[in-house]
This record gives sequence, C-alpha cells and structure tokens, in this order.
Amino acid sequence: MVTTFRNTVLFRIACILCTALAGGGAHAAESAQLTIRGVIKPSACTPTLSGGGIVDFGTIPVTSLSHAGPTRLPAKDVALTITCDTPTKVGVVSMDNRAGTADAAAGDVLPARGPDVLFGLNAVGGRNVGAYNVQFSTDAGAAVADSEPVDVLRSERGRAWRTLGTAGGTAAGNGATGNPTMFTWAGLGAQVPGAYRIIAQTIRITVAIAPALTLPPLTRDIPIDGSATFSIRYL
Repeated sequence: MVTTFRNTVLFRIACILCTALAGGGAHAAESAQLTIRGVIKPSACTPTLSGGGIVDFGTIPVTSLSHAGPTRLPAKDVALTITCDTPTKVGVVSMDNRAGTADAAAGDVLPARGPDVLFGLNAVGGRNVGAYNVQFSTDAGAAVADSEPVDVLRSERGRAWRTLGTAGGTAAGNGATGNPTMFTWAGLGAQVPGAYRIIAQTIRITVAIAPALTLPPLTRDIPIDGSATFSIRYL
C-alpha cells in the first residue's frame, strides 16, 4: 500500500485599489487593501517496492513439507525505495495486514522469533498457514541514500535511535502487536537521522510453513497469503 502526498504551495498577493471618479461631490478612496495568503506543506515522500511489492514463492509441493515440524523456505529480497521531493528525514514502520494469523510453530525456525516480529500468512479453514519475518538488511550495499552507503537506525517504542548490527539484519516489529519498530537512515557512524532525497533499502523476507499435520487437509491448494504495509513517518 503506497501513500502519495502532493505538495502545493500557493502564495498570492492581491492588491485592490478602488478609485472613485471625481464628480458629483464624490472624493477618491483614501485606503488600499493588501491580502496575503499561502499554504506551507511538508516535502512529499513516496515509498515503492520492487516487483510491485509481490514476493512469489511459487508452487510448494506437499512432499517438501515437514509433517510434524515447520518448513522454512529460502529467503527472498525486495527493494524498498523512498523518493522525496527534497532531502527529508523519514522513518518507516510496518504493519501486518493478516494480524492474528502468524503460526507460532512456524516462527520457531525463523531468524527472529517472538510475537512482536512475526507476520501472518492468513488462515484457511481456521488454521494458520505459517509466518514470516521482515528484515532490514545490513549486508554491504543494502542501504544507500543519495548514492552513498548509510547506516540503518532503529527505535522501539519511542526509545533512542540505535544502529543495527552488521550480521544480516534486524527484523521489523509488527505494528499490529503494538510494537511498530521504526527504521531510519543516517550517515556512517552517525546516531541521528539524516535528510535524504532517495533512499534504497534491501528488505529480506523469510517464510516458514506450519507443520503439515496442523494445516487444512492437503487435498486442495492452500494459498500463501501474507500482506504488510510499510508507512512513512516524517521526523
């Protein structure tokens, strides 16, 4: 889901001079009116995801699933790009659109565990299909702002900004659980958000399918149907 803000700045000076024609005892007007109007709006930033935001894991044969345990699928990367009209300080939070469907057993084999970082893959017949992590990658070249490498910072529940570690990445908190971890970007070694016009960030998606014995009857197709929203926050 992409939210687009449009900037319009209107500045108009209207000067009205009313002059009465002399005659019949009339006198010229002795005042002139000046009206100043305008609207000031913040810079607009637009987030986009590569591939239209679709991460397709294709067809998963039933025979490849573990019967009693979860099955972790190979991770896939998607590029998040934030484009602003002018250099702007922004953060990003994520929200699970399938809240309440993250399978706890599937979460046990994901890189990051716990309800705050699990996103759901929807449910079929009242049974959760699986879970996934959304990780902000810290691999070399994974975070670039205005053509320069940058550090990724995070803040949880309004706490001070912290630089992400260098080992792989950090999982985004699921805002639907009340823990919307916010991510932002800063110059290398800096601890405060920087203002940028174009930010490119690699997001790693790791999916795990629930144990086959807990899934609906495997006699029909079971869709993998995860959905999350990335939202811009102006800092």
